[in-house]
Amino acid sequence: MVGDGINDAPALVQADLSMAVHSGSHLGKDVADITLMRSDPRQVIEFFDLAERINLKISQNLILSLLYNTISIPIAMSGLLNPLIAVSAMLLSSLTVIGNTLLMIKKNLVRQLQNNVIPDPKLKKQIVNLQAMIGTLVVATGILFFV
Repeated sequence: MVGDGINDAPALVQADLSMAVHSGSHLGKDVADITLMRSDPRQVIEFFDLAERINLKISQNLILSLLYNTISIPIAMSGLLNPLIAVSAMLLSSLTVIGNTLLMIKKNLVRQLQNNVIPDPKLKKQIVNLQAMIGTLVVATGILFFV
């Protein structure tokens, strides 16, 4: 249910998924699951596209993690892998999941730039900080391999 909350607040409460339009009443924003920040109906479609991309990314990250664990845990348990290398490999697995998620954020920024939408400066700063953190962790992992 999508509404402004002025006369449809009870329907927003009863709905399985409810979206309130930002320009509507405060009651609609309080009872809705999602608040659309513009009074643009296309934003509903954008929301479902984003939800689909997020679900796909979650599935990819789960598959990557399961693949890593099914391969590396038996090798580490058998003693064929140095524990320090196993820890470093686990760190790289986590970095792969983070990097995969960052790809989605970067693609979103590129899409915003192509559509002439001004990207959120806080989001750009967070991406730069995450990339710096990942770079630091990769360097630290490389040092662990050679020590």
